[in-house]
Amino acid sequence: MTNRQPLPLLIFVSITGLGIMFVKSVWLNSVLVLIGMALLLLLRVKPKPVFWALLISLPAAFGTWWSYMAFSTYDNWHIALIYTSRLYAFLMLGLTLNLAYTPREILFSLRDYLKLYLYVWDFGGI
Repeated sequence: MTNRQPLPLLIFVSITGLGIMFVKSVWLNSVLVLIGMALLLLLRVKPKPVFWALLISLPAAFGTWWSYMAFSTYDNWHIALIYTSRLYAFLMLGLTLNLAYTPREILFSLRDYLKLYLYVWDFGGI
């Protein structure tokens, strides 16, 4: 195992993800997107997967925005922006964890530091 430790990032992503669910602030969601992008730069993730994830998420973002614009009964613009920015905040948090570390590194970090003994059969060499 290498000296890279995904556990602090996993804890940060989990706590931040729980916090996003209850926040109704476009500004805070935008800040979290910027923090996610900065972390991706610091962790030296290749930009191509990030670009494709952002491109693939555009229909979901447009659909979220349009559904709240069309069917919301109160403050359409604000609610639509909240949920669309929340989608990108969750996307950046997920990309930060999943592009910076392999599932193998995450599982072994959980096993080593949280004393979680994961019973994994040989389904692909983990």
